Amino acid sequence: MEIDTILNETYKATVETWLIEHGFDGLYSDSGDCGCAIGDLFPCNTLLNDVWWCAAGYKVPCDCDEDHEFHVVETKPEREESNVG
Repeated sequence: MEIDTILNETYKATVETWLIEHGFDGLYSDSGDCGCAIGDLFPCNTLLNDVWWCAAGYKVPCDCDEDHEFHVVETKPEREESNVG
């Protein structure tokens, strides 16, 4: 296994643990239409170099006409809608 792969998997596990411990559902980015959930972090493969674009957030149901099931947003929903899907 290459060192980059090992570092990425270690980093991903560390981020996932931190998100869970602090009550977050995933990551989002204000720089674009990007969001990922615990269990499927970094599908964009931006680990290590570009991850600073990501912030911790909360899953909410998708309310747009895009082809995805949820959004990850900065503010926790008032109703317990996090952990969608």
